[in-house]
Amino acid sequence: MPKITYNGIDFDSEEERLVYLYLEELKVNGFVKDYSYHVQSFTLSKPAKYTWTQKVKNKEQKMESTLLQGHIYTPDFWIEWNEKAQGIFYQNAFDEFKLKDIPFINNGEEGYGEEKSGTYVEVKPAFDMNNMQRLFAINQKWIFEKSDIYVQKIIPVGKKNCLFAKTFVPQEAMFTAKQHKLKKYKFEIKSLKDFLGGFNE
Repeated sequence: MPKITYNGIDFDSEEERLVYLYLEELKVNGFVKDYSYHVQSFTLSKPAKYTWTQKVKNKEQKMESTLLQGHIYTPDFWIEWNEKAQGIFYQNAFDEFKLKDIPFINNGEEGYGEEKSGTYVEVKPAFDMNNMQRLFAINQKWIFEKSDIYVQKIIPVGKKNCLFAKTFVPQEAMFTAKQHKLKKYKFEIKSLKDFLGGFNE
């Protein structure tokens, strides 16, 4: 699959680029302190090796081969939130969940530590053509079991309950690149200002 280059970053999909636009707008408006793309990786299993003996010129030589390759998983995004985003864009993992109302889960502060805080995101399309969501579900459980870190699946566009439909559409994702016409989505388009207006009513 060809990469999608935007602002000097090679994204694996258009959906990842859209989430980048979303986070960038939140950062500009003070809700996100920092975020990164494909930076932190998790080693879920180390390679399994075995030794065997090979005869070389009437001598025995110890050899090593790989039985199983190691398994490394890299989330698409890591997000560090500013406190003003709490209750609007994120909730802590130790809080009482309100998943239908708040789109992101922060791996909290209590009991975690700096290296585990923040939100870890896996970006997926609405249509799973290659059954990749099943593979992610395995990685998701594996990371949580080993590290107590919850990696969250995000679908930015497509479905009625996707991220953009539940919150807002970034300004740069509202219009077509060439003709600068309003894009057509399967849901009502709200700007960040429109979305935040619902919290002030």
